[in-house]
Amino acid sequence: MAALIGTVGMLETKADCEIADAKLEEAISQNPRLRGPANGQSVRDLRTLRDAAFTLRSYGRHEDCERLLANIRELIAGPPMGSLGDNDEEEADKQNAARERHKRTSPPS
Repeated sequence: MAALIGTVGMLETKADCEIADAKLEEAISQNPRLRGPANGQSVRDLRTLRDAAFTLRSYGRHEDCERLLANIRELIAGPPMGSLGDNDEEEADKQNAARERHKRTSPPS
């Protein structure tokens, strides 16, 4: 009986983060602010976040996945992403390079 209840609870949790049902691609393509080559980086960023949601879900982090989906929806519906925070691509490149260096020098886990 306890195993059955645990399984039902697990199924309910898995249903919490349905990325395909979020229809993010449709929302991106229908948003006029995200069209055109000038907004390519924003669209790539949104898709990277969507991929991160898949990763969170695959590790059983369903609540985190759902929170990330909510953030993605807000970014799509909100003000232009370029007006939010720091979008300095050179700084982002530095951060990515530092992350790669760290990966190469860290022992495998």
